[in-house]
Amino acid sequence: NLPALSVAMQQFKDPSYKKVWVMAHRAHTQDKTIPENSLSAIEAAVAAGAEILECDVRHTKDGVLVVCHDETIDATTTGQGRIADMTYDEILQYNLKDRAGKPTDEKMPTLEEFLKAGRGKIYFNLDYSPRTATTKQVFDIVKKMEMMESVFFYCNSEQKVKEVLDLDKDAHAYPWVGAHK
Repeated sequence: NLPALSVAMQQFKDPSYKKVWVMAHRAHTQDKTIPENSLSAIEAAVAAGAEILECDVRHTKDGVLVVCHDETIDATTTGQGRIADMTYDEILQYNLKDRAGKPTDEKMPTLEEFLKAGRGKIYFNLDYSPRTATTKQVFDIVKKMEMMESVFFYCNSEQKVKEVLDLDKDAHAYPWVGAHK
């Protein structure tokens, strides 16, 4: 039951507003038994009081958008290989590892699964612009999920900000500092 981002961010215009929003990077919490960017990490971040989840979006060989920071699955799963060179079914053969490197029962989530798991509970900061997923691919899933008011599009350049805003002038484009005018 989160307010729309356009409503929630209005409070930052109030000079007396002193709250700092907490963002869970890669959906991390203090619990190292939970794999980064996993569905259980979303639950843990929400329970810990985070307001925003940062996650990285990549695409597989067959065009599925997945949530993983690295270019490869080597560090985060029990398998090896470049995400862009593997199909999603190939990736699903492997389990996610916890942050100590121990295998879990969890699988790498798609972006759609990730967003659905946190819908209405937490905002998302989608870092995709230096990754392999395109602005349009990420935007289309967010739009399909009807979560435009729950997502920041984290952009690494003025061009990426323009791409987001050309798709929806009211989208929450979040540029890297120094990467915009």
